[in-house]
Amino acid sequence: MNTEETAKQDGNRARQYKSQQREELLKEYKASGLGRKEFCEQRGIRLTTFYGWFKKRRKKRTTPAFAQVKVTAPKQAPIEIHLPNGQKLGILLNGKQEELASLIRGVLGC
Repeated sequence: MNTEETAKQDGNRARQYKSQQREELLKEYKASGLGRKEFCEQRGIRLTTFYGWFKKRRKKRTTPAFAQVKVTAPKQAPIEIHLPNGQKLGILLNGKQEELASLIRGVLGC
């Protein structure tokens, strides 16, 4: 029994389509070259139902996904301090805030 026959047997009652059936019909529609209205009329599918399938499919495609990302920071970040006399002091710190704080206090104390 094909989809059209099943839809006719159901009469006015809305036909329930399984997910796999919907996907197959959407593929058939794409390959048919027909307009949505004409395709639905030929298959006995309600046009509003068919539009709902497209909406569901679009929502599935736009569902946000998460990907694992590895963020790496450089082990030694260069810091450059411009002194009031125009000199520049460049240092490499190994991520130790105490060393940076000590350096800043020392420079400010000059």
